[in-house]
Amino acid sequence: MKSLDVIHLIVLILIALGFIGGIVPMIGTMAMFGVIPLAIISLVFAIIQKNGLLVFSIVNLVLAIVTLIPVIGTITAIAGVVISIIAIVKLIRSTGA
Repeated sequence: MKSLDVIHLIVLILIALGFIGGIVPMIGTMAMFGVIPLAIISLVFAIIQKNGLLVFSIVNLVLAIVTLIPVIGTITAIAGVVISIIAIVKLIRSTGA
């Protein structure tokens, strides 16, 4: 695994943990303010590395922003966890770790 892949993997894990925190209503708002910058970092890594995670990074960013809406925040946080886990698995498989 290259060092950028390891950093990207750590960022994706932190995004997933942030989305898990986003399921709890009051913690969710605070968690999303941490997830949005991480999603932007993940998007930059996906663009630089060209590892097939660009779509997942864009979806994570959109879900992080939409999670701030109180009515649909829980549903999008759950979707964000699922997308993050899929991206983590795809990154691990693509790097051969």
